[in-house]
Amino acid sequence: VARAPHSESPVVVVATDLTEASDAAFQAAIREATRRSARLAAVHSIEDPHVAAYSELAAAFGLSSLGPPPEFERDVREALGSMIAKRLAHSQVIAESVVASGPPASAIVRLAEQVHASLVVIGSGKETTLERVALGSVAEKIVRHAPCSVLLARQLSA
Repeated sequence: VARAPHSESPVVVVATDLTEASDAAFQAAIREATRRSARLAAVHSIEDPHVAAYSELAAAFGLSSLGPPPEFERDVREALGSMIAKRLAHSQVIAESVVASGPPASAIVRLAEQVHASLVVIGSGKETTLERVALGSVAEKIVRHAPCSVLLARQLSA
């Protein structure tokens, strides 16, 4: 989906689930960041439905929200940093890692808004038709709500 950016921002956001399934998205994002002379913001969102439910309950009682355990967030941050270093080993692209909390689609759109991204790159998932109808795909939510163009990268079958 192509959208005119609000400003010409040299930032490409790439979403990752920290698995090999994100390879196509990372490769496409690196190509686009290189082509645009842009920096790359790689984002992974930690979504724990139990934490979300407890956070809503806590907020209802005026208590502070819960987040993921600090050691889990640290491990995710390290894994994301390693993934970026590996993918950009032979590239001139400058990247930053962002670990967000909450539903992935919301976190990715929020980051794209915050950094005034010119492009969001996401991988395609393998959700069933029932899951897509019941929950809506993360990709579909990003396409509908992102403030910039969205590139959907598919993993090629072996």
